[in-house]
Amino acid sequence: MIVHQLPEGTLRYYSGQAIDVHYRITKNHCDNGYRSNNPSLNYWFWDASEDGFFLTPVLEKNLALPLMNLLEQWTAIVFRGLQPKELEMNLPAGAYETLSEEERETGAGLTEPLKQGISFSNWWVS
Repeated sequence: MIVHQLPEGTLRYYSGQAIDVHYRITKNHCDNGYRSNNPSLNYWFWDASEDGFFLTPVLEKNLALPLMNLLEQWTAIVFRGLQPKELEMNLPAGAYETLSEEERETGAGLTEPLKQGISFSNWWVS
């Protein structure tokens, strides 16, 4: 999870995953060249931010990929890292309406993680 603090003080949340978190942060996210060659809403917020930090809820290096996908989906929902329509579709009935307009607009992810073309049928989970 990346939390971006924009100049006006608002926060934007991006949920992601990596097998090697250190590499992903230092060699991808923190690299200007990588960000400019891989444009995204997350990197737009990154470049516009005054400050930011990373949350790593799990440091286990041997998680099965489907479990990593579920964890990414969970953090995207819990921290409101999705776009409003995606967030509304993933929250329990009535929960979206309890969020303020500002809380609905905090996502830096364009689509929910489980919709990004990763099939569970290709992974054996013990």
